[in-house]
Amino acid sequence: MNVTARSILLVAPLLLASCNGSGSGQKIVTNAMPLEVSTAFGTSGTVANMLYTTLTICDANSNCQTIDHIQVDTGSGGLRIFSQALTTVGLTQILSNGTPLAVCESFASGNAWGPVQTATVKLASEPAITIPVQMIDATFGAQSLPSPCNIGTWSSPMDIHANGILGIDVGRADSGVYFTCDANTCMESTSPSQRVTNPVLALPVDNNGVIINLPVIPDNGQATAYGELILGIDTTWNNDPKKYSAGNPIKTVKLDAFDPFFASTTAGTTGSTNKLSFSSFAVDSGSTAYFFSDSTIPFCSALSTAIGIGPYCPGNPKNFAVWVTGNDANLWNFQLWIRDATMLTATGNLAFNDLGANGGMPDFFIAGLPFFYGKQVYLGYATKSSTLGDGPLYGYALR
Repeated sequence: MNVTARSILLVAPLLLASCNGSGSGQKIVTNAMPLEVSTAFGTSGTVANMLYTTLTICDANSNCQTIDHIQVDTGSGGLRIFSQALTTVGLTQILSNGTPLAVCESFASGNAWGPVQTATVKLASEPAITIPVQMIDATFGAQSLPSPCNIGTWSSPMDIHANGILGIDVGRADSGVYFTCDANTCMESTSPSQRVTNPVLALPVDNNGVIINLPVIPDNGQATAYGELILGIDTTWNNDPKKYSAGNPIKTVKLDAFDPFFASTTAGTTGSTNKLSFSSFAVDSGSTAYFFSDSTIPFCSALSTAIGIGPYCPGNPKNFAVWVTGNDANLWNFQLWIRDATMLTATGNLAFNDLGANGGMPDFFIAGLPFFYGKQVYLGYATKSSTLGDGPLYGYALR
């Protein structure tokens, strides 16, 4: 979903693949992608709680490029790469009825515009897959950009502090608006020839979901955080939920197959009768904070108070219990803390489990990256099954 608490600015990453085991019983890891929240991207600072990975893209001529600082986003679907990041590969343009195909994908922090092209993508050491991807290129086409990409359009990687976005949501239909573009105009296409979709779904085996594993971090944050993105759920030796969760109970909540991004949520301040209800809930690694509306929590600045959005700065740490109701009557719950964002960012750390903000979406509760620390988070995909049940579903186990 790519929601950012705008005043939580700092710095972030670079990653390498890994293998595991030793001796005659060595087992090779083919489905693990490294994750990192770390040092600066570019020459200026970046936001805290940006989760990055690295992947490889190849073109039809077998030219390949490894690209780092790809944001991992469980709130969107599809691979989107800034044109500036691709320096040694030339992707093939996809045509729809003989005309170049483009897409406008809207995120909470802006719009991604650009052509839909064919790329061969390597995730971890999985078999290479050839899929449609979006090249983010605000200059694509010789005409004015069509709505909704005529405003708030990203023009460079520094707009989102990443070279691109790896969208690995639970498998909902692509929400982008597609266009066919000639030299002078773009016409909306209601039946594009190909759509940008979650790359994990294209894998031959490990395609029924993902597991995100991030470490426990202290209340005041820490400088960096490292983890792993495991492709597939109970498809091979290293993603069996019973073994992978080290015996900790896995809590799951089933999502609506027709609208699998959301469940309903109630958040209550622990120890009080103050309860807030939200019609929609999402587990979203692309958001840098817990995003929810609570008029009792002070903002960090007068500007935020005036416009009604921005990071929270409670005088004392505030504890919440959150209950999530799924499509199967299961009740999912977890605890969270919200602390003063100004004090936290003054530490110079980048990984925080207790940042909260109002994103201006009163019906939404977004469990952003702070939710992921200290947990193994499971996303079971729509139309797929695992030992956790039929997707779409969310699940987590404490580390």
